[in-house]
Amino acid sequence: MNKTVKGKLIGSVLCIAIAIMTILYLVLDINGINNNEELSSYVAGFACGILGVGIVVLYVVIRATRSTEKAKELENTLKDERLNSIKDKAMAVMFKISVFLEAIISLFCAFTNHIEISKYLGLAIIAQLIIFSLVYTLIKKNN
Repeated sequence: MNKTVKGKLIGSVLCIAIAIMTILYLVLDINGINNNEELSSYVAGFACGILGVGIVVLYVVIRATRSTEKAKELENTLKDERLNSIKDKAMAVMFKISVFLEAIISLFCAFTNHIEISKYLGLAIIAQLIIFSLVYTLIKKNN
């Protein structure tokens, strides 16, 4: 098993573990989270999404490790430069769209007097842009 497949395996197991811990947090009603319907439904949706992603990735990795043909196909897919270039471009566009949507939602919340949500979204946008700037600077220096 090569390094990238091991990374995917570890990532999927972590996703499943986080989802299970989150579901247990909801079931055990720690800190009275079930009293707030909006928050508990958000947390349940988060847990189900993470659980689904973890299960699908784990299935793909297990299927690839059982068959040498599937393992080579997965390895070639992960190392294909054209696909990696397309993936990088898609991630860049997705990042820009998500920051733009967060800004729109933050303004909408501010105009509808949901100041606390607007404040947290603004802080999330600032954190994303700072992290983007740091990562961009590090990658630029290394290349």
